[in-house]
Amino acid sequence: MLERTVRERLPKAWRVSTDLAPRATGWGADAVLTVAGPDGTRASCLVEARLSLEPRMIASSLKRINQASLDLPPNAGQRGAPLFVSRFVSRGVRDRLADEGCNYADATGNLRLELPAPAVFLFSEGAKTNPWREETRGVRSLRGRKTARIVRALCDLAPPFGVRELADVASVAPGTVSRTAELLDQEALIERNGTGRIVRVSRSELVRRWSLDFRFQKQNEIVRYLEPRELTVVLDKLRDHGTDYAITGSYAANAVAPYADPRLLVVYAEDVPALEAALSLRRAERSSNVWLASAPDDLPLTRTWIKDGLRYAALSQVGCDLMDMPGRSAEEAEALLRHADV
Repeated sequence: MLERTVRERLPKAWRVSTDLAPRATGWGADAVLTVAGPDGTRASCLVEARLSLEPRMIASSLKRINQASLDLPPNAGQRGAPLFVSRFVSRGVRDRLADEGCNYADATGNLRLELPAPAVFLFSEGAKTNPWREETRGVRSLRGRKTARIVRALCDLAPPFGVRELADVASVAPGTVSRTAELLDQEALIERNGTGRIVRVSRSELVRRWSLDFRFQKQNEIVRYLEPRELTVVLDKLRDHGTDYAITGSYAANAVAPYADPRLLVVYAEDVPALEAALSLRRAERSSNVWLASAPDDLPLTRTWIKDGLRYAALSQVGCDLMDMPGRSAEEAEALLRHADV
């Protein structure tokens, strides 16, 4: 599969071969991939194949692979960065491997192969979530409302957290916290000490991972409106409103990390009809520039903050929400996560 995947992405004059039984000492490489350019220049990289690949496996795998000594033939060429192969390589693992300068490939089409000589850079994106995810008693996604409360607490508050402390803050059962923490630990999104307390949280990475499962437009009821005048008219009315709302999306991101002029105002409302009346909004069938969102619980209105008389949702909520909004919202989300490290 790997050899065919690489060959299909290179011109016909290039050659790709795989040695599935390389002679090695120190660590048994699963294979060696060799790429030859039209001029005969060759490069080889060690391949480690795993059924599943978790972020916390990477450090130990890299240590072993860097200590390996291969008895390569003289024409094997320059040794490139190692290549990790699995059925599915998650976003977190892909980012971590890329940061280490490593290559990866999976059966869904996610691929990164970089070689210095001959000069090769192949990149493609496949599935965002694991199509072979096994059903277990443990938490395998971050889709639910209870899990959302845990993620928000981890992102909004400073560790350390014990299971019961986090359960109290998030208002969920300790068992749910324990199962969620196990998933986050497996994906290297949190770090736990010897007693199981959470001592470090990779906030931006956790928001990115949360956004894959927790989709703004699926988790909330949204009513769309068209404000024919400037949106500043709506913002001025919000300043005179109460505390039962929170701005999310582009306007919230722009308040801390300006990226582009926002054109869509998205507001969580405790009571949508009441806020609609207070803002004198007219519902829109097609084009809209104001959305009022009603959530199943009070989480979006929790740990809000105020700037220039306007109330905003927590940045962790804003970052996740933006990933499922139209236009350049995903780019705005990335700018926010880089700027704020929510």
